[in-house]
Formats: sequence, C-alpha cells, structure tokens
Amino acid sequence: MAKHIILLVVILYGVSTSAATVKALKPAYTPPTNAYWQIIDDGGDNVLACVLEGQDQYGEGDDCRVRNDEAFDFTGLTEITVDFDIKLANESSDDRCLFQIRDIDDASWTTIEDFDSDTSGYEHRSYDLINGDWGDWSTEDEVFVRFRWVSDESGTDEGARVNDFAVGGSVLYNTNILTWNEDHDAFGPGEVVTIDCSSYLDVDDTFYFEFHFYYDVTWPWWILVDDVWVYDSGGDLLPTETFDDWMPEGWWQDQHEQPGEWEQLVFPYVPDSPCAACEGEGPYDASMFCPEMVCDDTDVTLYFVASYNWTEGSEYFEINILTAGDPFDFSDDFEGDLNLWAVVDNGSSNLNIEPASFGKIKGMYRR
Repeated sequence: MAKHIILLVVILYGVSTSAATVKALKPAYTPPTNAYWQIIDDGGDNVLACVLEGQDQYGEGDDCRVRNDEAFDFTGLTEITVDFDIKLANESSDDRCLFQIRDIDDASWTTIEDFDSDTSGYEHRSYDLINGDWGDWSTEDEVFVRFRWVSDESGTDEGARVNDFAVGGSVLYNTNILTWNEDHDAFGPGEVVTIDCSSYLDVDDTFYFEFHFYYDVTWPWWILVDDVWVYDSGGDLLPTETFDDWMPEGWWQDQHEQPGEWEQLVFPYVPDSPCAACEGEGPYDASMFCPEMVCDDTDVTLYFVASYNWTEGSEYFEINILTAGDPFDFSDDFEGDLNLWAVVDNGSSNLNIEPASFGKIKGMYRR
C-alpha cells in the first residue's frame, strides 16, 4: 500500500511540473516572409530599401509603403521640388516601385512616377510640385509623399534603393511698387524715377526687382528703361546698369509664353544711348529681372530713367520688388534611422511595421 502511495505522488508531481513547463513556452519569433522598408548598407553607403530581413533582396507578394511621418505644409510656397536618387533591379515589370503624393483630404494617392524597369545604377529624379503634371501643391497644408514597393511571385532581385531624399521650398513675396498706365516722357529724353524701398525690406533680406511690361494689341508702342541703379546708405547694392552689353550679367527675363521680349535698343528719343526696351507690335507680357541683392540696411533706393508710350488700352508697365521668405527644407540621407518616416507593410505577413533600420523590426498583427 505504501508503494502505491509513493508511486501516485511521483506521477502527480511529474504531471504538475510538465504542465508548468508547457505553460512557460512561447512561440519562436519568425521574421516576416515578405520585404519591408528599412535602411541597409549598399556598397558602403546607407540607403533606404525594401528587402527581406537580413537580406539584400525583396520577397514575393510584397506590398510595402514608406511615407513622411509628419505631414508637409506647403501653403504659401512659390517653389516646391522633390529630389532623390533611385536604383531599381527587378525580375519583371510586375515588380515595381511607385513614388506617390496625396493630401490628407484626398481619397487616393497620385502617382508621380512608376519605376518598373532596371536602372543603370543610381539615377537622380527631381519633381516640380507647383508646375508639374500632377498639379499645384502650394495650397495644401497636410501633404504626404511615399514610396510603395509591390511584387508578385515571379522571383526575387535587389528591388528598389533610394538615397539622398529632399523636399525643398521657397517663399517669394511679390510687392508692386510702381504702375504706369499713362504716358511718361514718351518721346524722350526719359523721366528720372527714384523709389524709396525702405518700407518693403528688412535687414539681411534677399531681394530683386521685376520690370514688367504687359501689352496685348498689335500697334508699335514702347517702354524704354536705362541707368538702373540700386543703393543704400552704405553705397551701391547694384552698380548703375547702362545696358551697353546684352543681356547684362546676372539679369534674366521671362516672356510668359508671349512673343514679345526685352531687348537692347538705341532709340532716337534717347540719343546715342543703348537701353533695355520692349518696342514694336505686340502682344507683350515680358518681365526683366535684375540680379539678387542682400539688404545691408533698410535705406534702399531704386533709381532708373524711363520713356513710356501708352496705347490708352489695357497696357501697363509696372515694377515689383521680390523678397525671399523662410525656406521649407526636409532631407534625409538615411545615415541615421527612420524616425522621420512611417513604414507600413501590407504584404503576405500582414504586419504593421514600425520604423526600422539594419534588420531591426517590430511588428503587430492586425485583427
């Protein structure tokens, strides 16, 4: 009887310890079988890539996205560009990398470029987000851009690599300081004009002037500009330009898709003096810009001589001062981590991936 009791105690103890051991076991961590966006070493340079964990190739059934974590505010910018370098090696055109953009209120993403074929090494891309085919984004205050990698079951290769990503934007304030819609010494020798620009500028402002002539009829009328000079209390900011050479160094123009342009002219009403002119049959919508200057103090004066023959129509001559505001700047060379990005994996493992780098990954199963 005692032997039976001892045997029963041993059996019960074994069952108890076995149950405790089973309860303590945890399933082994299994890396996802599809790729995800992460930072990897590519030939000694850290880059953004969509690859399998611990490998340098993509997977099968990938659908992975990486976007800026905080929305971009582009409102008020007068120039917006996106730049990056990209390299692609894929098995087929079904395996591709999409570069896309959307505002938070948009229902879907707009594809800027679809990368579906191999590149010859890293290729640079630059996109204008104001004048590009994908629309003007300068009115949007919550903008996201993303790379989306997708693959089928055709095999594996290196996939997409992205480096030196940057979004840049500038603000340019355009203020009218003079408008003429009547004759001003039309037949010479020219009216002397001085404009006090102090109220438009702050110290250290970068600025320049636009000389704009609009004229939508065919009669031959004109605007002549000569001896442009800009100075402050410390001296010349722009030495006197007499337009003896054309186009003067640092000056440029925009014809706004019209045939009329600014040109050098020796006009009979300004004897023996070359000048900048819009003269002849229209239409004109031509802007001439002087070189950029930096304001040392706010005591800035613009001086020039002009002769203007008005048509009594919708024509006008104007001068605008353009000043630069604080720029927008976002860049990542992927030498750090992905803390500026949100990474989402919708591939075969159905994981929501937190930002990761160099094979480190955190995941949470969706329900």
